[in-house]
Amino acid sequence: TPSLSLVTDKDTSNSTGKKYTVQQGDSLYKIASQYYKDGSKWNKILDANKIALKNKKALKVGQELFIPDL
Repeated sequence: TPSLSLVTDKDTSNSTGKKYTVQQGDSLYKIASQYYKDGSKWNKILDANKIALKNKKALKVGQELFIPDL
């Protein structure tokens, strides 16, 4: 059985974007504001990380997220 990181890498291999490591106090809105200059696009990050994130409150410090290009 592949590890979660392998499955996540496979799912994002055909997409362009960046990796981001979750910091203390982060939210998807805050991360979207940083990368897209628009916090309302947080759902793009959630959609790109469906395997690792069950919902928008499932962020964990140190977790690596894929931030897709728009």
